Amino acid sequence: MVLVEEAKDKAVLLEVKQDREYLPSHQALHLSDEAACQELEADLHVHIAGKVVIYRGENMSCTKGISYWNVNTFMGRIVKLSATPLRNRLHMMFCSQSTS
Repeated sequence: MVLVEEAKDKAVLLEVKQDREYLPSHQALHLSDEAACQELEADLHVHIAGKVVIYRGENMSCTKGISYWNVNTFMGRIVKLSATPLRNRLHMMFCSQSTS
């Protein structure tokens, strides 16, 4: 999934998995494909500002530029953003250092 913040020409890539375990070689397969990421940036005229695996396991710090979020963390951030102006939503959601 690709979320694009058009006003700032930024995108966040999401890879959604059913797993409960942290399996980076399997879960971030598409996010780790640098050629595909560069092609996406060129096609959409954006800079990839973040990469996130959404899964049923524990929140994990960035590993090779990819964050791992529990699905409940992701859904909680969406709910918190409902009153935030659209132009600030992606930045607030994905650029935060906190994974709680």
